[in-house]
Formats: sequence, C-alpha cells, structure tokens
Amino acid sequence: MNKSKGFTLIELLVVIAIIAILAAILFPVFQKVRENARRSQCLSNEKQLALAILMYNQDADESYPIGNSLWDTNGNWSNSSAGNWAVSILPYIKSNGVFACPDDTLGNTVDPTASWEGLRVSYVANGLQNVWSPNGHNCLGLMCQGPANQTVTQAGVNSPSSVVMLAEGHSADLQKSGNGGNYTAGFNNIITGIPFYISQAPPNQCGVSNNQAGTCGAYPNGADGAISAHHNGLANFAFADGHVKSMIPAKTVPNSTAGGAWWADGEYDTGAGTNTPSMWMANHI
Repeated sequence: MNKSKGFTLIELLVVIAIIAILAAILFPVFQKVRENARRSQCLSNEKQLALAILMYNQDADESYPIGNSLWDTNGNWSNSSAGNWAVSILPYIKSNGVFACPDDTLGNTVDPTASWEGLRVSYVANGLQNVWSPNGHNCLGLMCQGPANQTVTQAGVNSPSSVVMLAEGHSADLQKSGNGGNYTAGFNNIITGIPFYISQAPPNQCGVSNNQAGTCGAYPNGADGAISAHHNGLANFAFADGHVKSMIPAKTVPNSTAGGAWWADGEYDTGAGTNTPSMWMANHI
C-alpha cells in the first residue's frame, strides 16, 4: 500500500518564509493603492465644496463667503460664526459627507459636548490676513473678513488658477495638537496666518519671526503648517477657479523663510529674492 508523503518541517518553513516575503512586498503596495483611493475621494469632496463656493459667489455679487465672521460692521467683536464659509454654502451642498476626508477619523461627526459647533469638517478656507484689528486688517487671501464685512471678489483675483481657495485641515489633527476641532459653525476652518489666534498657519513658516527662520515643530507649526498631508505626503487643494489638485503643501509657499516680520506678512511673504508668488495671496503677484 502506498502512503502519501507529507511536507517536511524544512519545506513548511520555506513556504512560510516565501509567504512572509510576498506579504512584506505587497502590503506597502496595497497600502499605497488604498491611500490613493482615499485621496481621490477626498479630492472629489473638495471639488464639490469648491463648486458650491462658486455658486455662492454668483448669488452674492461675485463675493466669496466670509471665512469667520468675527466683527460686526462697526468693528465691534461679535464672536459669531454663523456667517462663516461652511455655513454659507450649506444650501448648495446635497450631502454633508462632502465636508469629510476619508483620512480624517473625526470628519462628519459631532462633538456631543459642543453640538452647537456643528459637524467636524476636514477642510479649511484661505483667509490670510496681515493685520489683526477690527477695522484695519488687510485681507490677503480669499475669505478673510475685511472692513465692513467685505471679502475679496472674483474680480480681485488676478490669477484664479494659481490661488488656493480650500485646503485640507483635518479635525483629528487639530484636536490631537490641542487646537480644538474643525467645525462647520466653528472658528478653526480657515487659514488665518495669525499665530496667536488658532495657530492656523500656511505651510513652510516653521516659527518664522522677525525675519529669522524658526525651528519646525509638530503640526500645525511644522513644514506643512496647518495643512493635513496624509496622502503619501500630498494634500488636496481647491483653487479660485474651481479646479482641484494634489500637491506637496510647501510648494504653495515657495519661500522656506519669510521676507517680512511675523506680525505683518511673514509666513506668506513673496520676497526673499525669489519673486516666486505665494499661492495663498489673492493678488498673485
């Protein structure tokens, strides 16, 4: 009678070793493919938000929504978030899910201890300012609150395809860094460039102060600023003309150090001898 021969211990170990090697090779590939799928979904969500903002513009005399409504028309502190960009475009959004990036573990959720702040979101608006005062602040971005609650108009953007409108700023990243969350009715869903406000800074500033380069720290004070770059080092950006693109955050601010003082226009200055414009400035010089 013939008996079937089983595997020897050495053969089993060889098979296990081969499987382990294949897993080690394929696992990073699968991870990258999965992340690319998440990036594509995130990009699609941001595209829908960008189109909603452009629809809002058409109904508001081509003016962008206010990023954060901090003062009334008399320059008095209002502490009201009811007029911010996320709330303003809600009528143009079919599903609240577009406010969340799949990589943001807190996206499209509500904080039960602060439900009045609305949904946690994954995107921030370009609202750069270079002076922090009720009536005299200068709006350099698209959605900062100018004097008398005025914002930038589409006609005021000289290169719409080169000016950032929206970027990724995940609620989970903000909460982890101790900067609160990012809510539809809150104050953190905007890049201000004002460090003592909510530390919402554009990329590449790394603690720049008084014309001196600082040391990069953790989010949101690192090389990526307050931008969440979870897509294999890339982040998704929507531009003033409505198109969307995945980029390395630092590429939106070409200068690694500022040409002006921190309290003026430091981290988004276009100086330093390069004459390369920052994508965060509406006047894309």
